[in-house]
Amino acid sequence: MSNCSAVPYRKPPLSVSDQIKKLQSRGLIINDLNKVEELLSHINYYRLEAYWYTFYDYSQKGDHVFRPRTTFDLIWKHYCFDRRLRAHISHALERIEISFRTQFTYYLSQYYGPFPMEQDNFQFTANEWRIEIAGLQDICRRSSEQFVKHFFRKYTGNVLPIWALVELQSFGAIVRYYSKITSIHIKNQMSSVYKLTPKELRSWLDHLCYVRNICAHHARLWNKRLVKLPSIPQRIISIKLNQSWVQPQPPGAADNHYNERRLFNTILIIDYFLSMICPQNNWRKELVQLIKDYSIDARRMGFPADWESDPHWTMHPDAIS
Repeated sequence: MSNCSAVPYRKPPLSVSDQIKKLQSRGLIINDLNKVEELLSHINYYRLEAYWYTFYDYSQKGDHVFRPRTTFDLIWKHYCFDRRLRAHISHALERIEISFRTQFTYYLSQYYGPFPMEQDNFQFTANEWRIEIAGLQDICRRSSEQFVKHFFRKYTGNVLPIWALVELQSFGAIVRYYSKITSIHIKNQMSSVYKLTPKELRSWLDHLCYVRNICAHHARLWNKRLVKLPSIPQRIISIKLNQSWVQPQPPGAADNHYNERRLFNTILIIDYFLSMICPQNNWRKELVQLIKDYSIDARRMGFPADWESDPHWTMHPDAIS
């Protein structure tokens, strides 16, 4: 990608000491130089910049200048919150992923037996299927898992039965295979477990795969502008979910930075899935407590301004009808 107005990058690398001086020259208050020096020795300056970028005073001209009274401790608090948030969301995504892997395995095996991975059962062309089946055979062949070695010592064949095969495939691959299932009846049975349509289930799982990858790569999440969005509910899925969903801004509306591309709709989806999988879960309650523990402005995650007055977020799930 070329740009006729672009210039060569000539910024030199900075020592940790120079990085600290640069931050101080921009107005960042550092109360414990030794602590910051130690942190910058183990956490990339550019990585942390994603957190302090939001504290720049953009009314100032010239180089980046921090808003008055911005401290490194404040930025570090947001960094630590984001780390805890990713772990909390990852825990929920694990439950959702395992649940869907189970539905995928159960319904395909019930209809097609232990080896449903045949071209007729999926919407792939002959050439696409050759690539797919070669890939499935390859992950089976390369696996060092004991259950894989046991199977091929005892049985013939190049692909594991579906209940073992899903343990080797990525979540994204399984969601993609779900979208390619030929039988709408089977897809409906899987999606009905979550009271969704196949189209809704596919879109929401695709989105959660994207969020899962953000978490897996330890990238910033709490106030990230998400690129891959879930489909907007077109019917009543859950009264609370539908009422709370952050809709896209209409054309010409004043720009709102904390819009539908923030994390709030993702949280609604996760909370919905968990209510299907384990109705008495504490995930939502623990999320709210995490936000309070770190005194985070949840609006930067897309939460509505009055969210703390909503019993859905402030009361234990057992107390909500």
